[in-house]
Amino acid sequence: MKRLFPFLSLLGLTACFDDSAKECESLIKDSSKKNLAYSMCEKAANEGNANAQYLYAQLLIEKDQAKQAVSYLEKSANQGNPQALYQLGELFLIGKGVEKNPAKSKYYWQQSCNKGEQKACANLFESEQADKEAQAKAKQAEQARQKAEEEARLAKEREQQARQKELAEREAKQKAEKARLEAERKAFEQQKQAEQARLAEQRKALQAEQNQANQTNQTSYESSTATQPTFDVTQFTFYEGLAKFEQNGKVGFIDTNGRIVIPAQFSRAGRFSEGIANVQGSNGLWGYVNRSGNWIVDPLFVCSARFMQGVAGVYWGGYQNSAGQCVGGKWGFINKAGNWAIDPIFDEAQGFSKDTKGRIKTKVTYQGETFYIDRSGNRL
Repeated sequence: MKRLFPFLSLLGLTACFDDSAKECESLIKDSSKKNLAYSMCEKAANEGNANAQYLYAQLLIEKDQAKQAVSYLEKSANQGNPQALYQLGELFLIGKGVEKNPAKSKYYWQQSCNKGEQKACANLFESEQADKEAQAKAKQAEQARQKAEEEARLAKEREQQARQKELAEREAKQKAEKARLEAERKAFEQQKQAEQARLAEQRKALQAEQNQANQTNQTSYESSTATQPTFDVTQFTFYEGLAKFEQNGKVGFIDTNGRIVIPAQFSRAGRFSEGIANVQGSNGLWGYVNRSGNWIVDPLFVCSARFMQGVAGVYWGGYQNSAGQCVGGKWGFINKAGNWAIDPIFDEAQGFSKDTKGRIKTKVTYQGETFYIDRSGNRL
């Protein structure tokens, strides 16, 4: 009989444990007895009953004691409780009482599903489907990214090719324009040399005519000084002390005393500016003379403007129509030595002047575009 006591004692303890677990299950179903259920379930859980451990964990979660609940769920799960395994999967999914870990969540769901918990199987299936969808979306996104990168690369290549083509065309156009200007320059120099040679002969004749005119005018002036000035200066507009006058269809210049300084010998003339006047020679072209009437720039130009800021606009090539307009050529700028300061490439040009910032500039039109340049021809 003594040998049966330990076995009977064990049976008694087991029966006691079972009673605690059953009491826990009974009380937890009655919401009005939750407080009793809490103590009874805690007792049964600590006694090692797997279901009581799971139920007690639920009560702890309701009291926002998830971290403590996890330890009881793990104990219950270690005994193979499918509900505890499922609950652990839920907690690891949302990171409640434990660090969020989707991989562990799936692990516990898999263990729970293996033990027949259908909710775990359903969650596992949904998770796998979500993973597949996420992978498919990620793959699509990666493909879209790669496609976008490829399209961007191709677009960049096309843009670079277009830019290179544009640069090449621009360079070719600039080279062609430079070659054209160089050819025009050479042609101009040749024409200028030929014109200068021809003018050298004309200059001799003009000088002889001028000397004769000076002598005639001087004789006329000397004979008339005893009575009155040759010209009434109040009828003239003077620039730099000289004014134009006409005599026998020709133009000359007088001083402020009404005396003839440059005899009438030019077809047309502009006013003096910077000590120089633009005049039209007997060949119908324009050049420049000084205050003594001597040529300083031979008459080579179809049209001309007065000197301003050390340079003068002249029209090279073309002709002057019946309306007095210069057509068929280009405007450029020469210095007082008659050399090109800015090549004749402009369709229209004005005289140089200072702006409010002290910059010396002029407005020109080139290939339909109007802009300002400095005295070196640089665009401003």
